[in-house]
Amino acid sequence: MAVISAALVEQAIAALRQGDQVQAEHLLEQAVQLDPRHPVARHNLAELHYRQGRLEPAQAMFVQLVNDVPDFLPAYPSLLELLEQRLAAGDAPPEDLRPTLLNNYANVLLGLGRLPEAEQLYRRSLALRPDYANAWSNLSNTCLLYTSDAADEEDR
Repeated sequence: MAVISAALVEQAIAALRQGDQVQAEHLLEQAVQLDPRHPVARHNLAELHYRQGRLEPAQAMFVQLVNDVPDFLPAYPSLLELLEQRLAAGDAPPEDLRPTLLNNYANVLLGLGRLPEAEQLYRRSLALRPDYANAWSNLSNTCLLYTSDAADEEDR
C-alpha cells in the first residue's frame, strides 16, 4: 500500500505542477484512503486545502498529522504558518493540541510580541507534559521578557 500511495502522491505533485488542483486533490485523497498513516500524502492534502483557503479542514488535518506522526517535521512549519495567519485574522488559539504544538505555537505568539498569550500556551503545554524541558525554558524566557519590558517601562 505504501508504494501505491507514494506513486499517487507523485502523480498528485505532477498534477499540481500542471495547475490541476482537482486531480491532485483526488489523487491525494486516494493515497490517504489506501494508507491513512502515510504522512506525506496527508501533509500534501492538508497543504492543498490550506493553499485553497480551506483553513478549517487544513488545520484539522495538520493537527491530526502532528498528533499521529509527531516526528514528521514538515507538518510543523505549515501548521504554524496557518495558525499565524488565523491569529492575524483574529481567530482564537485552537484547542486540544499536543504539548509540542502548543509550545511551538506559543513561540509564534512570542515572536509576534504577544507575551501573555504565549505564556498561557506554555503553561497549557506544561499542564499536559510537566517534564517538557523546552516549554519550561521558553516559559522562563517569556517571564524574563516580562521583567525586561517592565524595567524598560520604568526607565521611560
